[in-house]
Amino acid sequence: MRAFSLFGLLAVLLLALPACDGGDPEEPEPVDVDPTFEIASRVVTLDDNSQGLQFFVTPNMDVTLNRIEIRNPLGQGGAAPIQNLVILGGQTEALQEDDFGFFRVSGSWRFSFGGTLRNDPTNAFDVTTTLNVSALRETEEPPVASE
Repeated sequence: MRAFSLFGLLAVLLLALPACDGGDPEEPEPVDVDPTFEIASRVVTLDDNSQGLQFFVTPNMDVTLNRIEIRNPLGQGGAAPIQNLVILGGQTEALQEDDFGFFRVSGSWRFSFGGTLRNDPTNAFDVTTTLNVSALRETEEPPVASE
């Protein structure tokens, strides 16, 4: 009787094993992760000899940007004319040409970035970040812009 019970248990286990086929595990659902953007500024001299600001951005992952909007603490500003600007994660890029700057205004500047992840163009994002700027600092060292 004991041999029959062991045989029955072994048969049940053998029948159950094909149900646990060890096939490919289910792929996890994709997770939409938005990139983060680190903003830095540099004080520049404008044409009228007043102080202005040039801004730099460093994303934490590879992105393709289709929209950049910059607003000063007074709510003034607008969108930069860009299309399909690729920036690699960790790479620093200037948000303006070398000979262009914004009037220096103290307070919280708002930066909005719209685009897609470079490795997943179906993963669109719209991210807003801020940078606090003080009029008291005379100079700020910019990050080195990547070529």
